[in-house]
Amino acid sequence: MTALQNFDDASRRVSYRFLINEGPQYRMGNLLFAGLSDKEAKRLKEKWKLASGQVFNALYLDEFFKEVVLSGKVKIDSGGRTLEFKLRPDPQSLTVDVLLQLN
Repeated sequence: MTALQNFDDASRRVSYRFLINEGPQYRMGNLLFAGLSDKEAKRLKEKWKLASGQVFNALYLDEFFKEVVLSGKVKIDSGGRTLEFKLRPDPQSLTVDVLLQLN
């Protein structure tokens, strides 16, 4: 980000312009599972709304966790283990695979 400022001494004002370069836009790749039963993985996949090819939104992970996992919409037999999200960005294809893993 670059900030440009313009001082107007006569009116005693300053105006700012900001130039922002967001970089490349990533898209959702694959949703992967590890350490979950086939039944749990299937139910989680059914609830996942970020389709492959859509613009990737990292904030969706928190939303999904709150709305699906914490709410109990999908029961997971964790056996005391922790469900984690791991992101696997691929800078060449500009995609992000998401791994849901019980550790």
